[in-house]
Amino acid sequence: MKPGLLVVQLQIEALLVALAGVAVGTGLALMLIIPLSESGMPFPIEGMEEIMQGYALPDRLYPVFNPRALVIASGIMVLGTQIAALVPGLRIFRLHPVEAIRQET
Repeated sequence: MKPGLLVVQLQIEALLVALAGVAVGTGLALMLIIPLSESGMPFPIEGMEEIMQGYALPDRLYPVFNPRALVIASGIMVLGTQIAALVPGLRIFRLHPVEAIRQET
């Protein structure tokens, strides 16, 4: 296979892994956010209520799903994965096939 095609294959594999990570991460996040957005997360430390009232903060935190944050974070993660996959991909161009086969990692 030509080096250019190897780089393309590496980038596609990295993209698929990143998209799978986005899908799994989004699913797990929604499984946590949806129930907690209704019941809230209490502070487990006793006596924390007085401190929280002193700063005018609630005794429970209610997470909110933000689609914009999901898109931005997912895009940054996919972009970072593509850049990270490009580094070894560019190394492919410098390798000679025989040396690559003999090279120990």
